[in-house]
Amino acid sequence: MTVDARDGDQVVCATTTWSHSPSASAQSSPRMGEELMFDKKTNIAAQEAFGEAVNTGDLDAFDGLVDPNSVDHDPAPGQQPGPEGYKQFFTEMRTAFPDLHIEVENLVADDDQVAFAYTLTGTHEGPFRGHEATGKSVQVRGLQISKFADGKLTERWGSTDEVGILTQLGVN
Repeated sequence: MTVDARDGDQVVCATTTWSHSPSASAQSSPRMGEELMFDKKTNIAAQEAFGEAVNTGDLDAFDGLVDPNSVDHDPAPGQQPGPEGYKQFFTEMRTAFPDLHIEVENLVADDDQVAFAYTLTGTHEGPFRGHEATGKSVQVRGLQISKFADGKLTERWGSTDEVGILTQLGVN
């Protein structure tokens, strides 16, 4: 991870795969003047933990990472709000693509938001949007903006190239 100072603001950029170590979230209290960077680190760690939960299938981790009143501004059809909605969505995705993997290509953060571009990969081995398994692999890009409070996801905006998925599966 690199930190770049511009006009007195900290901009955090990274190219990484999702990984989360317990030490990343065990931060000590920030010293005077470090509050903003502490918030950024906490939010990045929470976003990384969310991604790790997606990649490993540990979807119960969403209970500690997503605010119960979290709003997804771009929900999947029928997706419920809060942690249950993310569990539902990623259960469907991991059923369709058991080897689902999200790799972050670029990430930026400010005091309460984390934005990132990613590549999603997986092999279609289960039903997806009404289409039976094809055995084909997919690789598509996506973007997401996540808003956090107290280390929990409170809002999400994002888009994954679903048309690209359907095209690569040959069902579009």
